[in-house]
Amino acid sequence: MLKDVPVTAVREVRVTDVQSGAARFDDRTTVTGPGGKAVAGTARVWAVDRRSLAPAEGPASWGALPHQGLAAGFPLHPEPHDYALWDAATATASTARYTGTETRAGHRAYVYEVSTTGPVADARTKAALPPALPTPLVAGLSQSLPQNDQDALKGVLASSPKAVPLSYQAQDTATAWVDTKTGVAIDQKLRQAVVAQVAGASGPVTIAPVLDLSLAMTPDSVKEAADRANTAATARTLIGTVTPLVLLALAAILGVLAALLGRRRDAVLKGGAQTRENAVQAPEPRDDGAGTDKTDDADGEAATPESEQPTTTESN
Repeated sequence: MLKDVPVTAVREVRVTDVQSGAARFDDRTTVTGPGGKAVAGTARVWAVDRRSLAPAEGPASWGALPHQGLAAGFPLHPEPHDYALWDAATATASTARYTGTETRAGHRAYVYEVSTTGPVADARTKAALPPALPTPLVAGLSQSLPQNDQDALKGVLASSPKAVPLSYQAQDTATAWVDTKTGVAIDQKLRQAVVAQVAGASGPVTIAPVLDLSLAMTPDSVKEAADRANTAATARTLIGTVTPLVLLALAAILGVLAALLGRRRDAVLKGGAQTRENAVQAPEPRDDGAGTDKTDDADGEAATPESEQPTTTESN
């Protein structure tokens, strides 16, 4: 049993596939101790709604775990109210209580607190824990327990000469500061504990802690989360505000161009009609006997025949 050992926990959540309104989230956490030795870790796949992050139906090939509530983060537009959060260790949904609004790393953040206690249900965690311990070892561990717990275990130790069956209880508590505009967790604190229990005369008796992690985000991680929230907020502004305004401006410009082109086309058509009208009203040319066709206009001057008039063709 080791105590006060420094550890580093890294959680990485990636969107690895999208099908219609559902997204596949690959959720991995690795906990390492001194020398980079792995002491704990999880790897899970969730199928969630792309906007609300609520449970969604994904392809069977994803192998997503069934769950209720939020499993991999808060929605893109969080609200100042309670949320149901999925606790993977106990496979139950607990209430993340909204407790107020604070400023974290320059961001306005909603604060949520959650606490969950229950039997360990995660298959990978259960597979890593021994289902039983030798009776002499359990007897030795029981010596450090309160007297009433020692008395409760006497019958179990007497009836199990070789090994004592164990059960495991998990308790998770967490506090999250969630950016009000983007749903990014700017800061988090987490405690995860697992204890080994033996069925005593009047109920389970805790004989020893198996895992007890107290985790908090480092200043660099908080800054990185704040930068990520800034990037997400900028993208949201571009998509939600700037892009519609640009499209509206383009629509107005196209409308003006359409009106101008329409007027220009009308002018061309009217000009062509006038030319045809003038051609009809022009007097017929006459032969003056000198081999040259002439046409007298109103002033008695010669005019160029229509066949020799310069023409202009304009197409739209």
